[in-house]
Amino acid sequence: MSRSKLTFLNAKVNILFQLLLLFTALFSRKIILHFLGNDLVGLNATIQNVFGIMNLAELGIWPATAYALYSYIHNDNKEKIKEVITLFGYFYKIIGFLILGVGLVTAFFLPIIFKNTTLDYLFVIASFFTFLLNVLLGYFFNYKQILLVADQKNYILIIISSLIQLTKVFFQIGFLYFLNGNFLVWLLLECIFGILNTIFLNIYVIKFYPWLKLPKYNKYLLVEHSSILKNIKRLASQKFAAVILSQSDNILIFSFSSLGQVTFFSNYTLIINKIIVFLNTSFNSGAASIGNLIATKDEQKIEKVFYEILVLRYLISGVIVICLFQLLNPFINIWLGREYILDSKLVALIILNAYISITRNSIDNFIDGYGLYGNVWASWTEAVLNLTISLIFGYRYGIIGVLWGTFISTFLIVCLWKPYYLFRSGFKNACLFNYWFTIIRNIVILFFVHWVLHLIGIYKNNSIVSYTSWILFALKLSLISFLLYLVILYLTSPSIRSLASRFYKIFIKKTFNLA
Repeated sequence: MSRSKLTFLNAKVNILFQLLLLFTALFSRKIILHFLGNDLVGLNATIQNVFGIMNLAELGIWPATAYALYSYIHNDNKEKIKEVITLFGYFYKIIGFLILGVGLVTAFFLPIIFKNTTLDYLFVIASFFTFLLNVLLGYFFNYKQILLVADQKNYILIIISSLIQLTKVFFQIGFLYFLNGNFLVWLLLECIFGILNTIFLNIYVIKFYPWLKLPKYNKYLLVEHSSILKNIKRLASQKFAAVILSQSDNILIFSFSSLGQVTFFSNYTLIINKIIVFLNTSFNSGAASIGNLIATKDEQKIEKVFYEILVLRYLISGVIVICLFQLLNPFINIWLGREYILDSKLVALIILNAYISITRNSIDNFIDGYGLYGNVWASWTEAVLNLTISLIFGYRYGIIGVLWGTFISTFLIVCLWKPYYLFRSGFKNACLFNYWFTIIRNIVILFFVHWVLHLIGIYKNNSIVSYTSWILFALKLSLISFLLYLVILYLTSPSIRSLASRFYKIFIKKTFNLA
């Protein structure tokens, strides 16, 4: 199967299951809040972020290994593939023992970390060790799945993990209902389904790669594949920054407020993060394809694909931003109640940060594809800026100050520095001016579409009092904004026209058997 077909297959499977997971998460959230309460939900969110920080130990081993696998998969070099995965497993087991040690030490400080909570410490300890178990399963047993991702078969991972997660949620909701909110049973099911996920993933890796009999680790492997270790060292700081940015907000918000406030904030981020994951995994379905494309060294084609992906991301993210501004607070009101709605300025910052998160991967995927892991100082700067500004502003302004720290740091590094770095070190013969022109054009189109929607009165007719009225308004707003954005982009962007032509050849002609 070609790279394009695998990319679209991964995307289609991801779209289906991410939508299912999104609806399930929204359905289950209200039930979980009813039975467990704001503090227990906030506790889980905070502990998950603590383990997100612990995943700093991963330090970029995954992308460095995936990059090393691309060329071996392209050349069907099975022996080298087995060596790389053996080395990858060795690194991951070391990290697993490191996280286990840090986790056991951290457990002694849980009474201090959660000293202001009124929850029973049994719940705190049980929640902590549940998530510790699930993290360790990934490091000790799930490492072989990297071959599926590098080989563009991540649709298999999506199907297995999503089905198990959906089943887990339905069991958890059922037990909460029949046992009247038993949090410990809820955590036990987290453990059971985490183990089942590991078992099924390994079964399918063996099914698709029966030849994957891994050799034992020896020092020769480290010498033979020394470039992996070199890239891991370069990626370490980038991983540090990424984890700080993605995991620190809930912890800082808890520090400046309460577990209840973490829950209020996480209601919004639950929706937005599902959308971001949905889009990123759909686009990242082609991440391995990008790596394989770069391996061909066809600079003209690489640049063409880059701009196609870039304009598509900005088209989709622009429509999402318009819809979130108009639909997010009404949905929270219908879903959970008016008391869960956050201040409009805070919501605007959440959406702005989401816009950067959605669009940034166009650059990140190509940086990874080229194996450009040398911009060490940038990631450290991003992390230090984020923590410093978030701490200072958070102390003074609360949650909104924390989010300003995230926005300022990501804007300076992700929006300004990383494009320059990619064009200087990757697209060496490409013009950076064309990139900035493309970005500015897309932002101008976004504001123009927003202005047109306001002018024709779409925003005024938004009396949303039920799920039905919300869905109808969402469909109308998303369809009109998408068509407006697409038409303007089609008239002004050669990249969107070439992408439309590619889509026509792959899907329309095939579906309707056109000559």
